[in-house]
Amino acid sequence: MKREKINEREQFDFDDQIKILRKSDERCCHCGKKAFFGYEATVDHFIPLYKGGTNRMINLVMLCRDCNREKGSMIKDITYLPYLKTEYKEELKGYLDSYIRSFEYISRKQILALDEYNITLMPKQAVKGFRKSRRQGKPAKGIGYKLNVKKAQVNDYDRICDYFIRYGKRYEIDQTDYDAKIQIFFWMQFGCIYYIEQNGSISAIYALTVQDTTGTFRQNTDVFANINVYAFSCYASDHAMKVVYNTIDYFVHTLANEQDLTVVPVIYRLHSKDRMALPLAKQMCHSFNTVFDSKKTEEYYTVKILYSIQKEEGRTEDDENEVERSRKFFASFKNQKEELKQYLIMYPDCKGLKERSAEILSVADFAEIEAAAKQALETDIVGQ
Repeated sequence: MKREKINEREQFDFDDQIKILRKSDERCCHCGKKAFFGYEATVDHFIPLYKGGTNRMINLVMLCRDCNREKGSMIKDITYLPYLKTEYKEELKGYLDSYIRSFEYISRKQILALDEYNITLMPKQAVKGFRKSRRQGKPAKGIGYKLNVKKAQVNDYDRICDYFIRYGKRYEIDQTDYDAKIQIFFWMQFGCIYYIEQNGSISAIYALTVQDTTGTFRQNTDVFANINVYAFSCYASDHAMKVVYNTIDYFVHTLANEQDLTVVPVIYRLHSKDRMALPLAKQMCHSFNTVFDSKKTEEYYTVKILYSIQKEEGRTEDDENEVERSRKFFASFKNQKEELKQYLIMYPDCKGLKERSAEILSVADFAEIEAAAKQALETDIVGQ
């Protein structure tokens, strides 16, 4: 089923409004502010109608006006609703899981199902406290370090560009502001960008694209495509490295869980001038048993990893079905190549766009583009 609007918005009567309010004891499900209809309270479709959500009570929650405006049309993780009662939270979680597995949302701009994820990491000091408490036989203390990861929307473009320009200046990368904006435009047009936001400012961005796999991966798996993950952080501390490492690992496992995949080929690309890139690349190489390649190109360190996701206990599905699911997932991006080819034929002199397109297109694809561009030019000359 395609992710599109299948229900029209309905008006909710007084009894329905009371039921919605009782789900969170008359509090905003996100911030906890007391509210009632007629003052501050609004009905939110947790899965928006235009993305396939319904008007059923299971999909309706109460948000204050500010939180409803902030959420907009995004599909967020269930942890966005801490004040929703447990019984209703479990129902909504089941509905969200069913939605993810039932709707066809995969496209070049939507690789993961949700628009926002919340990740909890244990900070370094909490880890030390846990070890000390364990030695002393005491309960561990410390609160997990929470990360808010959002998918970049159109209105985030300027913020993402400003951050990427600042990243380039911090590490003295040879790029103009225009080049930086071209790269961000490319990743938002032919892939997707996720970013970590802390205290209202961006602390890291991640660009995800899909490309045909050539070389090493094809010798080891029947999957003929892979995920590209670019990571950019303006911070080079041990904690920042841990955040980047765990976030991109979270992306892969979330994708595998949402698409029910057991094999996910991934290429990590870390800018060679980033002080965190080399130690992070080495850490990745030592953390996985199935490492195929780790090398430095002119711009980036690349680390090729074939993730093997462990099957759930009791699952007996054969390998052919698993390979078929992988092929079906990557087949969703076939149109991406054709659209990118047409774009490059229209703008053959855009150097920055051509360089970034090498992440997705093969040498044969570029030869086809050059031939098509040449033919189009000859046709124009003849027409004149």
